[in-house]
Amino acid sequence: MTELQAAIGLIQLKKLDQMNSQRRHNAALYRSKLNGLSIRFQADVPGHVYHYLTATLPRWCSNYRSKFLAAVRAEGAMINCLYPVTLSRTKLFAASPNKPEISGKVSSSLFNLYVNPDVDSRFIETCCMAIRKVLGNYT
Repeated sequence: MTELQAAIGLIQLKKLDQMNSQRRHNAALYRSKLNGLSIRFQADVPGHVYHYLTATLPRWCSNYRSKFLAAVRAEGAMINCLYPVTLSRTKLFAASPNKPEISGKVSSSLFNLYVNPDVDSRFIETCCMAIRKVLGNYT
């Protein structure tokens, strides 16, 4: 690391607590705005810093993640899928005799919401409105 990089890093470290607090706040907004949709979120552990907010689709539409993601994006909302394939289905573990099926079922319903500190309430509202609309179309 150069001295310049170290200097920038030290300045960034001073902002870390505020940035992590904003991530937690953003995650809480998603949770409250998507309440009642049977979306299951990762555990809300005190002090969690949320790189993303990971969630699972309701069971009744968990087989349609790709369509769900495309439909939410078509509504102008940003949404992600960081875990498209379970480890047991990758080349590294393909030869393993143990293939836990539950991980495949869970993985196929995961999606991720952006919580980074520069995400504002309008961004979150747009995303939540799109999710509500898309899930409403499945019922």
